[in-house]
Amino acid sequence: MHALDLQRRRPRRDAPRERRLRRRRHLEPRQDLPRPFAQGGSSRRAHRAGHRGQVVVNAPAIEKPASAEALAKALHEAASHRLAVIPVGGGKARGMGDIPKSCDVELHTTRLDRVIEHSQADMVVSVEAGITLEALQAELGKAGQFLPLDPFNSPGHTIGGLLATGWTGPLRLRFGSPRDFLIGVRVALPDGKLATGGGRVVKNVSGYDMMKLHYGALGSLG
Repeated sequence: MHALDLQRRRPRRDAPRERRLRRRRHLEPRQDLPRPFAQGGSSRRAHRAGHRGQVVVNAPAIEKPASAEALAKALHEAASHRLAVIPVGGGKARGMGDIPKSCDVELHTTRLDRVIEHSQADMVVSVEAGITLEALQAELGKAGQFLPLDPFNSPGHTIGGLLATGWTGPLRLRFGSPRDFLIGVRVALPDGKLATGGGRVVKNVSGYDMMKLHYGALGSLG
């Protein structure tokens, strides 16, 4: 979950399409998952190569938690069985980072798509990680506000995915990166706990803000 600083009015969007960075190749998933992830609503899919040259590793088990607590519980369950987990938001950046050779569990955030709180006067909004940029912009537009992000390869980006990848577009030259708007996070950890960092005010720490470490970390820190 994230708290974001906002801007008034909405600019025009004019961003180039994403370029191909990697060649297609196949990666083999692991086998024989523990029962908690082999059953109970998880579906099985084969690995495949994604569009635009992205490499996609589809896990045998897919979890779609509907709350932060359920997300933390799923991470703890996976860690207890030493399972490899890949977080998935909009699925736009699955070829980024150190691509794993195998994956046991895909953890999708698509059901974590709510606006928790929007303070129009303070120009601050708190949202869940799975909400799409388009849905958030539509909600903010009702108050004459917008989030100045125009990532490549739109639409379909989630807010959590944009923060995890650090993706930006031309608007960064005028407004800055998503890291500059991030003032608070709530993160699920492998031990099943929910950790918080920052808050709903801009000046809330002295020294280095550890919350910023999650920006661009591709979900590797929680």
